[in-house]
Amino acid sequence: MEKTYVTGTKHWRYTHRRVRSAYQSLRKNLPFLFTYQKYPELNIPNTTNSLDGFWGRVKNLLSAHRGKSKERLMKIVEEILRN
Repeated sequence: MEKTYVTGTKHWRYTHRRVRSAYQSLRKNLPFLFTYQKYPELNIPNTTNSLDGFWGRVKNLLSAHRGKSKERLMKIVEEILRN
């Protein structure tokens, strides 16, 4: 990783901060990236499409109840998650 020294000081920073951040993220999370392939017996989907669709449905249900208190909305969400 390239380092850039701050002019007039002994301090430095990484030249390409976002590239380094992406690299560190991959290095840290690599063991978890392809879990669905390691355990085929669990039938884990390889996309999050079903989750996105689920939360979209929840948002639509909650938008029909605009003006409700936070407590009431939390009860609605709890009931949706139970079913």
